[in-house]
Amino acid sequence: MGHVLSYWRGRHGLLVGGDVNVFAWTWNNLAGIVQFLGLYFAIGGLWSIVKWYFYLLKVRDQVRSGKFDRSYRADETTKNKRPKASYARENKGRIMGWIGHWPFSMIGSLFGDILTKVVRAVYEVLRSVYDRIGNSVFADFEK
Repeated sequence: MGHVLSYWRGRHGLLVGGDVNVFAWTWNNLAGIVQFLGLYFAIGGLWSIVKWYFYLLKVRDQVRSGKFDRSYRADETTKNKRPKASYARENKGRIMGWIGHWPFSMIGSLFGDILTKVVRAVYEVLRSVYDRIGNSVFADFEK
């Protein structure tokens, strides 16, 4: 067991505080670090395009349904005018967050957005059942 731990510590000393010169390690692995960062931000860029598309669909649907808050856009007076929130320049922080934090954004989208849609769909399927139960329980009350 001791041999395995010393091997692991020797190979991964950077992670457990071993005798590793961080600057030398960085210099010796610079190509791999650059490749990793390039891939990381390329995936983040692609993810931001996916998120942007779904964000725009959400804004469009909110505008069409009248649920979109237009109070902070004084220059928009008609419902058919494209809202400022649908332009990339108005969402720089949001988009940069998607690029830089894409692993967390992806997890949040998978477990948050998709789960919310599934739960909402189940509710819509069962809503009439809930209403019938309520009507049965309160049958002797006025509507």
